[in-house]
Amino acid sequence: MQFEQLYIEVTNLGGAGVHFRAGEFRLPFGLWSDVTSHRNFSSAKNNSLVNGFALKKIDLGFILEKEFPGGRITTVLVHGRQGRTSNLSRADNDNKKDLVVRALVSRPGIQVGVSGYLGELKVDRNIAVGADLVLPFRRVNMAAEFVYQKNSDMKTTYGQAFQFKKGEALSGYVSFAANLTSRISLYGFYEAWRLSLDGKQIHGLAFKVFHGFRLVMNRNVRWTVAELGRMFHNGFDQGKWHIGSQLELTF
Repeated sequence: MQFEQLYIEVTNLGGAGVHFRAGEFRLPFGLWSDVTSHRNFSSAKNNSLVNGFALKKIDLGFILEKEFPGGRITTVLVHGRQGRTSNLSRADNDNKKDLVVRALVSRPGIQVGVSGYLGELKVDRNIAVGADLVLPFRRVNMAAEFVYQKNSDMKTTYGQAFQFKKGEALSGYVSFAANLTSRISLYGFYEAWRLSLDGKQIHGLAFKVFHGFRLVMNRNVRWTVAELGRMFHNGFDQGKWHIGSQLELTF
């Protein structure tokens, strides 16, 4: 059976607000927010074109988190270089690890976070940095996230036959979720993404726009009644319209 998260956690070690977790978990890089059923296709953290892995993924390793008044700092050591959220290999066949660090500050009406990723604990390739913002209002929640990824040795990642040596991606999105009633919400998701290979921009600037309605039946059942979105770019998907509905069950 494939679990999304399976870990052992020890909280408040020594009464110092330090938490330790070991096992399989969601990688705490930036926001983990499924605003839209197409959020999993967001280029901000789900593309694997630059570094060979997605930043929004399930991974295995250790988390050490320190809480302080109004925020926390999280340090993560993981197997790294895994895929997205499926076919997760639990075998650790090398001594290479990836490091993730995240700092979060929360105040009434605002939450700000910054994240960093070092592939194989190196600063010259397979790196990413991100910043995120959440603005919770009475009936509307606003969120934004921006991510920069860089791989200065793509031939090592993809093989010596790969055409390009250096890859970079700069992306960001803004989203909102408005509560129309206690159970029904309207949401929107707007993203821009730019990919460069060896300093040349590929396929121009890409845009994604999605809107939808969501019904929360209870705490375990959530239904995206209808969602309509459009891709505005010339690469994969080629500007196609997307219409979907999604039922989510949690246990």
